[in-house]
Amino acid sequence: MNVFEIEDYKKALNFFMDRQRKTQKGLSRKLAEHLGVHATMISQIMTGTKDFTEEQMILVCEFLGIPKLESNYLLVLLQQER
Repeated sequence: MNVFEIEDYKKALNFFMDRQRKTQKGLSRKLAEHLGVHATMISQIMTGTKDFTEEQMILVCEFLGIPKLESNYLLVLLQQER
């Protein structure tokens, strides 16, 4: 799947997270720790009731090892959503 075909940043993040969940347990919890937020917040964001801040999105992309071009695309999608 091409991430640039996805028009929702949460779906795109799930694409990257699903690839890593195969090898890494507790990914959402680790991401929450990396961001300094409660794991519940990650769940609320990924289920659609809240959004990441731009700063958090940059940290998420770094944590997941998302390449720069894709990270910039996700940031634009976030900005459109907000």
